Amino acid sequence: MNGTIKHHFELLIACVIYGTVGIFMKWLGDMSVGSIIFYRILFGLSALLCCLAITGNLGQLSLKGKKNYLLLLGLLYVFQMYSYYSAIRYLGASSAILLLYTDPIYLTFLAPLLLGEKNTQKTIIALFLGLIGVFYVTRPEGGFEHLDFGSNYVK
Repeated sequence: MNGTIKHHFELLIACVIYGTVGIFMKWLGDMSVGSIIFYRILFGLSALLCCLAITGNLGQLSLKGKKNYLLLLGLLYVFQMYSYYSAIRYLGASSAILLLYTDPIYLTFLAPLLLGEKNTQKTIIALFLGLIGVFYVTRPEGGFEHLDFGSNYVK
């Protein structure tokens, strides 16, 4: 198996595993979101340390002067996990996972501000189509015809 196919296969496996989080959340219904996050990070860290120790790569854990960014990334990741797992509990797995994958929409707005990238006309059209798609998937029964901009829409 050449390198490109191997990496695509690894990415596919990672997507499938990450996509099953909603199923596991249903099985862990009696645990709090905070305890699920704690044990997920604890067991993941333990597995990572074992793998790095077995392969002799513990040196990869050095911070190299990026402590502030890593701290911010860690805090944002915990906030994201807490929000995501709470959304799975209250919205259901399919809606929460769909909303998680709306990040290209946010990146379209943030990339020019944070990264200096320019949005093209194709980007804006794709953003608009993505928003319509997310709307129809999360609210297929009514579409735009039954859209009420009052407080009832949020319920």
